Amino acid sequence: MLKNRSLVNIILIATFLILAVAWSFWKFHYTNKEKLSVNYLQVITTNPPAGKSLLPEQRRKFTLEFEKKFKDKGMNATVTTTGDFHTTILIQGNIVNESLVHGMKDNNVVIQDLREMGFKRLILTDGKVSWDIDLKN
Repeated sequence: MLKNRSLVNIILIATFLILAVAWSFWKFHYTNKEKLSVNYLQVITTNPPAGKSLLPEQRRKFTLEFEKKFKDKGMNATVTTTGDFHTTILIQGNIVNESLVHGMKDNNVVIQDLREMGFKRLILTDGKVSWDIDLKN
């Protein structure tokens, strides 16, 4: 009887230790992840937005062409659309940095092209930091 009780105690202690280690791992893993930093920017322009009548498919086609321009310059980026009517353009890749973001934000031709296509937001991200540019103004 004493052997059985000792065995049960050992099993209980081992189970407790396993659960404690698992809980510690879970807590460390899910609370120490890097948080994505988001920067919000706004474009100021006097040109009215256009492109409201464009179909989402036309905006998706535009993003493929836009992505090709990056690739032609040797820049590895993925360009997609999101949102109900594909009015947000998302540029992802390791090429995204603050210099590229401000260069695009200050490039009136690019911004006006995006607005004419009916995009309301431009989001650029490198996976750690994200810039969200409001194109609706």
